[in-house]
Amino acid sequence: MDVATGKSRWRSPVEALSSPLTVAGGTVYLGGYSGRLDALDAATGRPRRSFHDRDEAILQQVVAGGMIYLRNRSDYWLYAIDAAGGNLQWRLRTSFLPRSLVVSEGMVYMITRGKVVAVTA
Repeated sequence: MDVATGKSRWRSPVEALSSPLTVAGGTVYLGGYSGRLDALDAATGRPRRSFHDRDEAILQQVVAGGMIYLRNRSDYWLYAIDAAGGNLQWRLRTSFLPRSLVVSEGMVYMITRGKVVAVTA
């Protein structure tokens, strides 16, 4: 929205969102209930790319170091997706449902069953 005029800069239709918006590198990332992660140009709202692996709601996505790390609602996978191309780079099966993803200094941190777990990004 333009604060001077009160007019919207752009609007883009999206599916029902299951995760908070994430903005990084001029891109808005949206996780949906269908398991699709969409990327929109932050300046124009035009679609850039999308990623879909499973039909599970995406609960969180974190962007760092040119990668998107995400978790969904009910499986035990941590996903790493190339932010530039939207391609799956790796996924890690865990023995727990990852929660509260944070990425810092080449590590992905998550909470599970009362523990903090660190994985090389």
